[in-house]
Amino acid sequence: MMTNKDKIADLFNSPDRIKFRDFLKSDLEEFDELEFKKDYISYDKLAKHILAMANTNNGIIIFGIEEDKQHKLTPVGIELRDKTDIKNKLSQIIPDLLEYEILDFKYENEVEWNKIKNMNFQMIIVKYTPESIPFMSKIEKGVVKPHEIYCRRSNSSDKVRQEDIDKILNNRINSSLNNQNIKSLSDELQQLEILTAELSGVKSLVYTFNPTYRELVKNFARKKIILIEKELGVENIKLNIDNEKL
Repeated sequence: MMTNKDKIADLFNSPDRIKFRDFLKSDLEEFDELEFKKDYISYDKLAKHILAMANTNNGIIIFGIEEDKQHKLTPVGIELRDKTDIKNKLSQIIPDLLEYEILDFKYENEVEWNKIKNMNFQMIIVKYTPESIPFMSKIEKGVVKPHEIYCRRSNSSDKVRQEDIDKILNNRINSSLNNQNIKSLSDELQQLEILTAELSGVKSLVYTFNPTYRELVKNFARKKIILIEKELGVENIKLNIDNEKL
């Protein structure tokens, strides 16, 4: 039997009209990966949810679902907005690299489930791309600010805490390690090791007596460290290498 988390993942990976209908028929509740809205919300608030989901995990936002005080969810439908218009408005706020998709589901001739007959729903799917996180707003608008990072926590979208930042950073680094050419990184590290040995003066008397050669090796070592940092995606983070002494 599929759990609600499994159903969310299934709808995310292969959304269609029938699967969406069956998803609504389930005994659902909100998760960090799932947000329900009865009506459309302002674009700054929508952008905040999208940014938070993109920084945390894959996410889904569904419009046309009412939630009462007991957290019971009821399909009520919605008058659909133009998807292109939504994307144009959001493009002013969220980064271009952030991946999301808007889908419309219409049930004018629904016969399988009378409860949603003649209703329309809109769904936004937010893709998690850890190699690009954190995502932040381009501008200050309403509830979003360009210097703030948001994530999903306890089924809501909030500013990150220190533990959230640590998780985002670790996921970014792990993704970079998994996606890159490991052999290439190994080669870079080996070359840095050779340069470090040269700097110690152990392997080269030329280093000791030739200031020009010494500066050349230092510059190569600094550039190698920068290259490795870029490959790991941590160029703005101080690594455990004292390159000030190089």
